[in-house]
Amino acid sequence: MVQLTKVNSGGVEKLPLRANAVHSSSRSGSSDVESPEEDEKVKYTFQELYRTFAYSYVNGACMSTFPIAILPTEAARVSAEYKTIILAGLLTTAGLAQLAGPIAGLYSDRSTDRKGKRRPFMYSAATTGSLGLILMLTGSHYEIWPLYCFAFLITMLSLNTTFACMVGLVADLIREEQNGTANGVVALHAGMGALSGFGMWFLFDGDTRVMYGFFLCILFLAIFSTATAPIKEIPQEDIPRPTWKDIRSGFWVSPSKHRDFFIVFIGRMLYYMGISSTSFFLYYLKDMVHAENPELTLSMTAVVGLAGSIMTAYPSGKVSDSLKNGRIIYIYISSAVMAAGMVLFIVCESLPPVFVIMGLIGGGQGCYQTMDYCLALDSLPNKKEAARFMGVWGVAAFVGSSLGPTIGGPTLFYFGQTEVPGEFSRKGYAFIWCIGAFYLLVSAFVLRYLKNVK
Repeated sequence: MVQLTKVNSGGVEKLPLRANAVHSSSRSGSSDVESPEEDEKVKYTFQELYRTFAYSYVNGACMSTFPIAILPTEAARVSAEYKTIILAGLLTTAGLAQLAGPIAGLYSDRSTDRKGKRRPFMYSAATTGSLGLILMLTGSHYEIWPLYCFAFLITMLSLNTTFACMVGLVADLIREEQNGTANGVVALHAGMGALSGFGMWFLFDGDTRVMYGFFLCILFLAIFSTATAPIKEIPQEDIPRPTWKDIRSGFWVSPSKHRDFFIVFIGRMLYYMGISSTSFFLYYLKDMVHAENPELTLSMTAVVGLAGSIMTAYPSGKVSDSLKNGRIIYIYISSAVMAAGMVLFIVCESLPPVFVIMGLIGGGQGCYQTMDYCLALDSLPNKKEAARFMGVWGVAAFVGSSLGPTIGGPTLFYFGQTEVPGEFSRKGYAFIWCIGAFYLLVSAFVLRYLKNVK
């Protein structure tokens, strides 16, 4: 630790560097100081946080537009007849790539790189991701689909690695009382990235080549922003390298030993099971609302929802930090709002109320996601392995997003069959929305069993 000294009658006495001194060193670009303890971490400005966690913007843009817009388009180009099977394969690939998070996080946690243990990994993964995007663009343009699929896997692995390391920065550098604000910035970036992604999709009429170029640009800008942010990482020493045993156990979260974190994991999984009910929203717009252009309407509703998310993500985190009234109360409120919105979809017969409800659900999502980040960090079993555990936490989204449609699809088919092939009844959609609302309420309910997190 960098130390100050004072001279007294007994000689030279070493004093630990306090918060202000650490902050001053970090602003000046010094890399000679060691990682600050909790009482030596400092409060950062919105601008500093915004620049440091800029990668969340890229993650939001890619992870929203890929499954809804880009992959369905590319799958149809590969084969119009088998497009659903191809799309399912690509989505499965994207989901499995999330398993890279815990492994990358483990290596990041054990890194002794002199430039810090997070950002060097982020730079390397972003470089690989840039190469993956270039190869995706090449494969799409020349219709070399094996190359495209391989490049898509590389890109997803890189994006998930970068995100796991970025979230680890929050645990490393941010004071506990500023967690809500910092995670609000992360959620705000994600919402703005998703909104800009859909905006580019509309502006260039679904040209996938433009989208890959857009992703490359924002990835470069985000990594540059993180690299030049005044918040500096501190190197660590004498950390053993991961073994195969560490890697095998890196995916395990004990329900007893890691009780609070396990409960947060289950809550996140249930949340994504509930939100994944909107996977059938395109069919709902066509069958129940009778939208003239369901595809365009779906995109418009997504934009409305994202706008609602942006409006609540940062303010909810800031308010939580200011009032110091915990995180769970915000989870309760946002889950109730989202569940109520899904139930209200049952009675909608026109677009205006659909847009209003989607805006409310989006607002609930922004608040929930901010608090979900906070709860995960507050319940970390070991802050020195923050990236590894946050990687496991990220897997909950994959599990929930997979289980939700797996249960919802057969439910809609069984209860919603009509005389018209491919068209479903209001009864079937009522089951879908009620199941989704149920998952969301249970996701909030399980958090009441947290012991050491409010």
